[in-house]
Amino acid sequence: MPGTPGGDPSAAPSSRLWVGSTLFTGRQGEGPRLNLAAARLDGLFPVGKSRLLVQVTAPFVHVVFPDDPRVASRTLLGNPLLGVRIRGRLAQALRGAVDASLTLPLAPEGEERSLRGLSVARATLGQRDAWLHEPGQMGLILGGQIAWWPLVQLGVSFDSRVALMARVKGDGEVLHSQFQHLLELKYRPMDSLALGLRTSAVLRPGELVDPRPGAPVQLSAGPHLAVETEGGALADVEGCLNLGGGSGTAMQTGAVWGLRVRLGSRF
Repeated sequence: MPGTPGGDPSAAPSSRLWVGSTLFTGRQGEGPRLNLAAARLDGLFPVGKSRLLVQVTAPFVHVVFPDDPRVASRTLLGNPLLGVRIRGRLAQALRGAVDASLTLPLAPEGEERSLRGLSVARATLGQRDAWLHEPGQMGLILGGQIAWWPLVQLGVSFDSRVALMARVKGDGEVLHSQFQHLLELKYRPMDSLALGLRTSAVLRPGELVDPRPGAPVQLSAGPHLAVETEGGALADVEGCLNLGGGSGTAMQTGAVWGLRVRLGSRF
């Protein structure tokens, strides 16, 4: 589950629970102006004292169209995710994890404004984890993560995964895939604080990113800040600027950006 909090992938097993939201206000392309909050609840729970963990995500989208008082605000259910993760230490400074998860096709399909809200929710993080907001589809997601800390305060992590999607409701491609890669450079000036720069590339063949030839990849980048106290309190802030592809290019009219804020607890 990319972006799922939990620190380094081989950290000692502990339960973690996060609630957060990615915020956006503006227009997607030539569409109507909207205010959007793509919220999600993330849980990561160890199985006994093993390195096996169960991961759960419940996504929601709240969208408001301020220029059209005839259209009521709406809260949309995304596609819940359930999966398992195994993590461990590969070497002194090298840690890794692998995971597999399945999404349930509960995101609504058919109504134009609801589809617009789900489309913007996918774009706010550069199409990362888009399977949480794809209407009429269920997916199998396989992934892995590597974190390398060559210095005590400086590290790099790489997250890669593939999603195999199947349409179970509505019209469109019956089967399609998504490939996403996330690279983060991290600086940890103290045990409780980590600063990072994230870059991602998402390949989504088909119409959900951009049907035009020559634009099959969505690129994005942004800063990341994470705080974890000794008492188990967690906080996480991430900015995302799209750098081309179907979600637009940062600072251009109609481009989508995202600001994600999360709070959580380790117990």
